[in-house]
Amino acid sequence: NVAVEYDIIVKKVQEAKVLFSIVRVGVERRQLDYSHLAVCSCCGEKAHCEVFEEYNALTIFSFQVVRWNRRYYAMMTCCGARSNLTKKAGARLDHGRSSGFNPDYLDFSGGGKQQCETCGFTILPEFVYCPKCGKKR
Repeated sequence: NVAVEYDIIVKKVQEAKVLFSIVRVGVERRQLDYSHLAVCSCCGEKAHCEVFEEYNALTIFSFQVVRWNRRYYAMMTCCGARSNLTKKAGARLDHGRSSGFNPDYLDFSGGGKQQCETCGFTILPEFVYCPKCGKKR
């Protein structure tokens, strides 16, 4: 009896996994074909500025049926600092029209990694204490 019940439970779990793989709702991220060398205003390093499109999507099987809540942002490769872009600027970059777009004028101060004032170790903004020296931020 126990073996039969176990087989039934395993079968139901496998059926549930198939159902979840058929329909999926989640956040998708796509990197646009844009990369520019710039000095990061957050950490001061020279690095690439890359642009991403992020959106919510309904996927059935492996086909995206609906996209909504599109947003674009630029991200520095040195420290992960992000700067939101307008939908118009993001759409222009998405269509390959990068003329007039200069990442030097973007504000990256709102995110990304920061440096500890005591030891200079690079830390994430959600850390309260420095993982290297233990000092409170």
